[in-house]
Amino acid sequence: MKLKVPIIKGYQVASGLSKNSPYEKGTIELQKPFFKKLGLNLEDYYNGTLNVDISPYKFNCVKSNLIFKNLKWHNNFSAETFSFSRCKIFFNNKSFNALVYYPHKETKIRHTHKDTTIEIISSFINNLDYGDIIEIELNTKEVVLIQ
Repeated sequence: MKLKVPIIKGYQVASGLSKNSPYEKGTIELQKPFFKKLGLNLEDYYNGTLNVDISPYKFNCVKSNLIFKNLKWHNNFSAETFSFSRCKIFFNNKSFNALVYYPHKETKIRHTHKDTTIEIISSFINNLDYGDIIEIELNTKEVVLIQ
């Protein structure tokens, strides 16, 4: 399924840009070594997420084989469960391989998003800013959307 969606501002904790972050670095940078050890190499991905508004759809969950249960990625916080689903981003006549990044709400520590927000990780995309419209291609066998 392809959707045209705007980039929206998130909490900026994943990137480490938030002044109120409880972490010494961004969460993605801290989590990457743990995911790599479990078989998911994210070295080519930016240390942050793209947050997109998928209204009028609501995002329910990711049902994927790329699931990491009870991952203890930080000493000061409880373990979390993460799922990923491969997707594509289209922007300025270019396509980018990406992943839907889904920290499961039932284990997520803080910074939960609205049901109309999906977090995506990808390589750095030049000239992309809040409010820009991108097209995303989701695997609807893995990413559950409700209208």
